[in-house]
Amino acid sequence: MAHGIRHCIRHYFITDNKFSSNRSWEAIFDHVAALRRELGVKFNFTIQVDTMCHTLPGFVTKARAAGVSRVFLGLENINPASLQSTNKKQNKIANYRAMLLA
Repeated sequence: MAHGIRHCIRHYFITDNKFSSNRSWEAIFDHVAALRRELGVKFNFTIQVDTMCHTLPGFVTKARAAGVSRVFLGLENINPASLQSTNKKQNKIANYRAMLLA
């Protein structure tokens, strides 16, 4: 990241749809937030996440503190029968409103 700062790169896109499943997501966000404060650099991130990341305590707040300004969500389908037939049990249309509001 320091290399990017020297070259005025201010936006990164993390394309790991399992980021919120990573046991270290909180430590990563805390570290990046600290770097932003200490260096005074306002780089931002777009992250790719699953549809349930907003249910992790502190995830949205810490993401914002780390500089997440955009979120890429992979919504395969909004038809519950189609989701069930493709084994996408984690994607529930009933949860989408809360997720988008968060």
